[in-house]
Amino acid sequence: MKGNGNSSKLEGEFIPKKIVVAFDASLHSIRALKAAISISEKYRSEITIVHCIEYPVVGYGEVYYNWDEFYSADKRKVTKASEPLIKEARKRNVKIEVVYTEGTTSVAESLLLESKKIKPDLIVMGSRGLGGFKSLLLGSVSNAVVTHSTIPVLIIK
Repeated sequence: MKGNGNSSKLEGEFIPKKIVVAFDASLHSIRALKAAISISEKYRSEITIVHCIEYPVVGYGEVYYNWDEFYSADKRKVTKASEPLIKEARKRNVKIEVVYTEGTTSVAESLLLESKKIKPDLIVMGSRGLGGFKSLLLGSVSNAVVTHSTIPVLIIK
């Protein structure tokens, strides 16, 4: 400890001022957002929720769906899942906003690119999202973000 004994801060303590939360409306991403809100309340951090909307493709990369309709439906799903938590965060005086990235083929890459623009001190995400391989302990997106991020990543189970 440093100081005259009146401070509870540790020397070199990590205090995130900006946090990015990867959000896809899955249970793990809801838990990640709740964790980020708790952290933000303690440290007065700002939160940016990032939702990366993937192109809906099947087979040989063919888009099988009307993009505008798919995008709107996906955005509504994310809004419905995040809205109560956003309201709760604002009640706690946490500054919070939502960013949507459109038409990505790599959620991890889009999240990392968006994070470079936002310049957060921390990325918070669930260990698994809505991907198809539910039995994996660490999903492919969270694994890729942990591997390629240049800033700390907090994984929530």
